[in-house]
Amino acid sequence: MFNGTITVLMSDFINTPAYNILVNRNLPLTEWIYESDMTDQQKKEQPKFFVMGGFLKVNTYEYACKEWWESLDDDEKKIITSLKKFNKKVFAEVTGIKL
Repeated sequence: MFNGTITVLMSDFINTPAYNILVNRNLPLTEWIYESDMTDQQKKEQPKFFVMGGFLKVNTYEYACKEWWESLDDDEKKIITSLKKFNKKVFAEVTGIKL
């Protein structure tokens, strides 16, 4: 998200709303898909789904970032984009999200 050096103590950053948003929010790189929620195509691709009652879907990093970003409210998005030296171009390169 940044493209430069920022001098801040981790002990100070931990107590910020930005830290909580970045660390304590789910980045859904994987998700459990129950058999009842599976499409016919997923059942073909995961032929042993019945053994476990579903399968573990692996999401792309870009998809997970998009889901994370969409889970934030406008105030939380503003907190992230207001961080010192936040760079929209770098953010897009890292997450695939163009602001």
